[in-house]
Amino acid sequence: MSVVLRSSSWVMVQVEGAPPGAPPGKMRLAQVRAGLQSNQLPAATMIQAGPNEPWRPATDAVAECVDFQPTRARVGIALLIAVPVVWLGLHATLFGTWGIGGPAAVVLVGIVAAAMVVGTSRRTRTVGELFKGGFGITVGVLFFLGELAGLVPGVGGWLKEHAIRTALAANDPCAVESLEEDNVKAYASDAEQQQYYQRYGDCRTARENAACARALAALDRKSNADGDYALVGDPQQAEKTHGVFMRLAQGKLNAADLGWAKLNLECGDGLWSRLVAGLAASPTAWSMASPEAPLPADNQEFKLSEDMQTALAAQGVSEPAKTVLRARAEKLAKSDLAKNTILEMAGGKGLCEQAASLKVDVGPSCKALAKRYAGLEANERAASERAAARQGAQDDAAEQREKTLFVSCMTACNRGRTEQQAQEDNARAADCNEKCGSDPTCLASCSGGGSASGCQLGCARKYPGAASGL
Repeated sequence: MSVVLRSSSWVMVQVEGAPPGAPPGKMRLAQVRAGLQSNQLPAATMIQAGPNEPWRPATDAVAECVDFQPTRARVGIALLIAVPVVWLGLHATLFGTWGIGGPAAVVLVGIVAAAMVVGTSRRTRTVGELFKGGFGITVGVLFFLGELAGLVPGVGGWLKEHAIRTALAANDPCAVESLEEDNVKAYASDAEQQQYYQRYGDCRTARENAACARALAALDRKSNADGDYALVGDPQQAEKTHGVFMRLAQGKLNAADLGWAKLNLECGDGLWSRLVAGLAASPTAWSMASPEAPLPADNQEFKLSEDMQTALAAQGVSEPAKTVLRARAEKLAKSDLAKNTILEMAGGKGLCEQAASLKVDVGPSCKALAKRYAGLEANERAASERAAARQGAQDDAAEQREKTLFVSCMTACNRGRTEQQAQEDNARAADCNEKCGSDPTCLASCSGGGSASGCQLGCARKYPGAASGL
């Protein structure tokens, strides 16, 4: 614009909505500005700064007026940037990174809005004027939506983190059961996750111990109520252990209970010691079959786990159980006494030894069988040693024959050969012997199988047994 506008400049004013044909008014630019600020003149008012100047919006002319302060909106600009930044800091302090995208977007909106103010006539407005009307409403709505988008996940994340920390700080380790594992993975730190799983394991252990304590107390008072032996932990192992509790309480242990290993049952030493004592005292455990473990055949031992064998051997069994074991062992031992090999007597011997390992005083048949078994075993061992000695003598004689034939072969082969040829051939043959040992196939191919292999190599192929000892 060629005309320099001042507040005292006269301009022609055309008001929007004036009657058709009405002439424009004449006002000083300061009056136009005052009318715009007081809303006496509509925002769409047009002015003309001179006869040859174009009509233009009054707000633009006011913004270019050299007498007016062009930065009256500096406080508003500062607010557009400062308020979102401060809120972003508060959000990060209270909620961390949860929902931080919302306040960050508000900061961006504030920067864009401030740039719009600086680049337009809005820079001439006061704070009140700047945020009045559509511009203020638009900016306010965008600020609200951005902050709302940050508050919802921010508050939600803070609440979940607070719940996690509260549960981890509780005296009861089972407080962590109220937490969802997915939330722990999403909202807890690595250290908190480790603490969560540790306390979860502590809670499980505490519940298992409490359930075992109730079950053991019920067993000691001979309760037959199924609910008294409800256990927690691995479902399959808990179900099997529940069955052991019930059979102990009812006095119905059977052959299947002889095969239990300590680690396969819940409740540790408490149940194990009671189970061992029950089996030691109960004759039915040695005479009552079950679907899982039928009684062994008459010539077979009872199938005791290694743990159970050790425990019962240290404790021994009751007299009624001893009677069952003694009678069974004596019956088979008496039958095996008539047999002639230790293999045929193995069943009876095993039953007698198992009974003896459980501190059972075995009968005369078991003692006689042990003596006869030892005699036959000694005889078989002596016969085996004699056979081995005979075989060794035969092997030595065969080796000596091989050596004699080898020497004869060498003598015949070397007859008529020069001393140098014999030395060369024998040296080559020695290398082959060192490489091949007594392997005839290797010896045959060591020097290509030709006559150049020498006397020693040729004789070694014929008598490998003798060559290996040279």
